[in-house]
Amino acid sequence: KAHSLSTPRWLFLFYIGSLGLVGLSLLVKRHRARLLTDRAYARRLRSNRTARRRLKEAEGLLKQGERQEFYSTLSKTILWYLGDRYNWDVHAMTRDELRQGLMKKGVQEELIDEVMDLLGHCETVCFSPDLVASGEPGETLSQVRKVVSQL
Repeated sequence: KAHSLSTPRWLFLFYIGSLGLVGLSLLVKRHRARLLTDRAYARRLRSNRTARRRLKEAEGLLKQGERQEFYSTLSKTILWYLGDRYNWDVHAMTRDELRQGLMKKGVQEELIDEVMDLLGHCETVCFSPDLVASGEPGETLSQVRKVVSQL
């Protein structure tokens, strides 16, 4: 026989493909419905993308030479990332509450310390730029990137 697929095989493949499309559309519909109803799910999904965008914004500020705004953006990026990732209102949290929350989520102690050190460093440079020898801003940016990726 010269033809590759007979009529019954065509129908079978069409049937399987149709079922696959219906299943996929149901999954997409369920995902969209969950995005609309589950705020924590939506925040967690967008947390990495938003953090990357904010880090690019901070990098742009660094290139423009706006050091205070750069460190302020880094601090906000860390806090907002934690808020989105774990569905917390980080603006109402103290440092101790933030530390306790990260511990409850099972984050390693060394990583928690690094987050707290970075936040402290960024806020110190932001609010007392003359008192602190802030070191290399590019190094701080790469540390924040590393911490965000590890969380």
